Amino acid sequence: MKKITTLTALSLLCFGINTAIAEQSQPLATPSDSEQVGSESTINIPVLDDAHIFSQFNDELPAMVTYFTKSDFDQVRQFYSEQFGAPSSDRIQYGRLELHFDHLGNDVRVIVDEQQSHHEVDVIMVVKQ
Repeated sequence: MKKITTLTALSLLCFGINTAIAEQSQPLATPSDSEQVGSESTINIPVLDDAHIFSQFNDELPAMVTYFTKSDFDQVRQFYSEQFGAPSSDRIQYGRLELHFDHLGNDVRVIVDEQQSHHEVDVIMVVKQ
């Protein structure tokens, strides 16, 4: 009985953390924009309105965000084309949409992977070499 109680408590803790992360709102901004938070800066990576953020590392470059959305490949492609301009490459490989953008001195890669009832979107931003 102790094992079941421990697993239930752990599951509830994970659910609470994922819910808190998903409830964070993300303002739309260009990748070079930053907000001053004390002495630290934050890189804002735009996400779709219905994004449920899974992970986010945006205190310095390289920066990334991973989220889930109900939007399809075309909607994700259009959203990021509006944010970053025309992609420098656009292909589907291994069933995943891969977009590359050159934007304000940064390389931005958007990878969209179809899951069962949603899409996982990974946005990775690095300084152009």
